[in-house]
Amino acid sequence: MGLTSVMFGFSSGSSWEATECMILEMARSFSQDGQLEDAQAVRCSSKYAVNAPSCIKLTQQRASKKLIVYIETIDTLTGFKTIIDTRASLLAPIKREIKP
Repeated sequence: MGLTSVMFGFSSGSSWEATECMILEMARSFSQDGQLEDAQAVRCSSKYAVNAPSCIKLTQQRASKKLIVYIETIDTLTGFKTIIDTRASLLAPIKREIKP
């Protein structure tokens, strides 16, 4: 929105975070990198895709398996410990163990 005249000008605007768009872009990035399971897990976190048959199946599979709740890593250079809480997200199957 803006207003201008000969000696005066005024403008304003706003922004918002397009969460659904960011989710789909992240899924696309995983897919292009060949990480199809990760892409499907991210895609299913979208509120619009959660009722898709493939997402329902993925949710049921994950509910039947024990999921890791926290992922902990330690930076070898700084010694800082990072703990990631994954309870509110869908996890892709872990293919390898992360060791500090």
